[in-house]
Amino acid sequence: MVKLLQVAALTNGRKKVSIWDCWLLQHCLWDSPEDREKIYDWYAARVGTSAAMDPSRLTKIVVSWESKLHADRESRSQMRDAQGRLLYKSADGTPTLNTKGRFQGKRGADPLYLAPANSLDEHGRAVADRTHGGKGFTLAELANYRVRPDSWNHQYIQHWGDRAAYIADYSNWFVVELDLSALMEPTRHKGVYVEASLREVDVLKVEVTKYKAQLHQHIQAMEKDI
Repeated sequence: MVKLLQVAALTNGRKKVSIWDCWLLQHCLWDSPEDREKIYDWYAARVGTSAAMDPSRLTKIVVSWESKLHADRESRSQMRDAQGRLLYKSADGTPTLNTKGRFQGKRGADPLYLAPANSLDEHGRAVADRTHGGKGFTLAELANYRVRPDSWNHQYIQHWGDRAAYIADYSNWFVVELDLSALMEPTRHKGVYVEASLREVDVLKVEVTKYKAQLHQHIQAMEKDI
């Protein structure tokens, strides 16, 4: 083994054996193959940089903290009012304490309406139920219905002069009650959580500082032996 280390030093242009040449001893000192890794770990822990921090472990820690930071940034919580009560998003987008709201019903993407008062269906019959059996009407379904401004004048709704004003009037909408969605905001993490995270980061900073110092020492030792 001594001669092996001497050859390693000579072939690297040095006149004496360096501690770095002893890396080869892991291949010489084992009795069974599984012992080689133990010998290397013993060697690396004393002359390598792994005594302070394993670089692969540092990489895993950085990835873990980046993932945690991303999760914290993306986290959302339901808003509360000054009394701590949960807030919901009303139909007009404003905060409300109500859990339900009234919205214009839709069938697919089509908004729903009530039939005009005193209107006639496509068969000329008077419309008795403006809600269409609790289902509401789409504008396409009302197209062939007629309105009766007076007993002598009938107009198809699609050609009715007051059609735009009619469908813009909330009182003519077919309204349904729906659950309101929660009003969300970025999560406000508690001070205890933030402080604990900062303490963990501080501990890692100390480990990294030690690692850098030890790494610098080894670089200097290697430069001296070259």
